[in-house]
Amino acid sequence: MVELFEWSVVVDGEVIDVLAERRQEGEVIYLDDIAVYPASEASAEVGASAVLRVIRNGLPQRFAGTGASTLIIRGTRLSGANPGRTVEITIRLDEEESP
Repeated sequence: MVELFEWSVVVDGEVIDVLAERRQEGEVIYLDDIAVYPASEASAEVGASAVLRVIRNGLPQRFAGTGASTLIIRGTRLSGANPGRTVEITIRLDEEESP
């Protein structure tokens, strides 16, 4: 079953919205066709590395208690470096956070 996943987060002082198709297969959660964009109509001056850092640090907490051990994020880059490139990020949800 696919459902819509929505998340807003502040990155370097800018509100960024995340939208994706969410599905879970056993212990794996997939966020497919992910879209990451500024919440306001104006473009945000936020680097890709800052957005990735927030995703890696913030998203795992959103899936606590789901029984999942892995989060796989997939999407197609529409702007910036290498538009059209497929992006896939795998995050382990069952690892202990380091202090």
